[in-house]
Amino acid sequence: MVYKKENKEIKIIEQCLNEMYKKSIPPITWEQIKKKYKGKTDWYTKHKIKETDYLQIKEKYKKKLDKIYWRSFDMELLNYAPTFFLTV
Repeated sequence: MVYKKENKEIKIIEQCLNEMYKKSIPPITWEQIKKKYKGKTDWYTKHKIKETDYLQIKEKYKKKLDKIYWRSFDMELLNYAPTFFLTV
């Protein structure tokens, strides 16, 4: 039963990343990332997102998760989400 729950959580994380990357500059889908940057390590630095967009999307998907997964969700986004625009 836990396995099915984790699959649901993984799908939510991937949906969140997909939406974030579609809003990034340049836009791309999560599936395209997995194909285009296979074997590369710095791909997330090539896509930028506004902090406000990031936070809005993050909260939208975080609400779909049980609280037990919130910390894992945050860590996954730190590892895979696009970087923020630098603002001055």
